[in-house]
Amino acid sequence: QGQSYYGGKEAFLSPDSECDWAGLACNGVEELQSIELYDNNLRGTIPSELGALLVVDTIELQENGITGTMPTDVCDNVTPLGLITSLT
Repeated sequence: QGQSYYGGKEAFLSPDSECDWAGLACNGVEELQSIELYDNNLRGTIPSELGALLVVDTIELQENGITGTMPTDVCDNVTPLGLITSLT
């Protein structure tokens, strides 16, 4: 059974707003603004769907088991200084 709270915020896939999920932050109008999921034991590749999140300005994914390349759409929408990954 997984833990339902992490750092005082809801775990992923809870019925609450994504703005309340651990590792995600929203702006004042409830749009996802940052994804900070470093050292979360994530595995696999980064989905191209992240490129559809036009308001996101920070994606931190270092210290995970993410492989492959950063999808072009993500690189087009996130400022270079806000894109922190360690792809293997």
